[in-house]
Amino acid sequence: MLAVGAIGPALVSGCATTGTMSTPRRAPDADLPSAREAKALTRGAIGTLTATLARHPDLGTELRPLLAMHREHLRRLRSVNPGATLAPSPVKVPADPHRALARIRAGEASRATRLGALAGAAHSGGFARMLATMAAAIDQRSGVTT
Repeated sequence: MLAVGAIGPALVSGCATTGTMSTPRRAPDADLPSAREAKALTRGAIGTLTATLARHPDLGTELRPLLAMHREHLRRLRSVNPGATLAPSPVKVPADPHRALARIRAGEASRATRLGALAGAAHSGGFARMLATMAAAIDQRSGVTT
């Protein structure tokens, strides 16, 4: 299993929205279930962040870069698995902005851990690197350490 914490700074910084992170052309059939799961996780993050920004616009400075990162991740995941993904469930955002941020951080930590696990189980080296880079970027951008 790939340890997300062992990923070098080059991979972490390579996930910036500047388009420097390489994307495999298409995930091998054996990796399609993982690609679908990664897309669902990413769409869930986008839904949570969008709902939180709608309820707490003052959190925009903290949350907009994270939202942009997840949108870029979804774009890349769609390129390796263009199939449809179910829409995320509606999100209930806490009224207290501190609780909302805590919920986001917990979700990001869980998401990064799961993406790291999917990377470790991937059949394609390129797909594994993409997932591991995504996990590391989430850790870096969300202030979460795993």
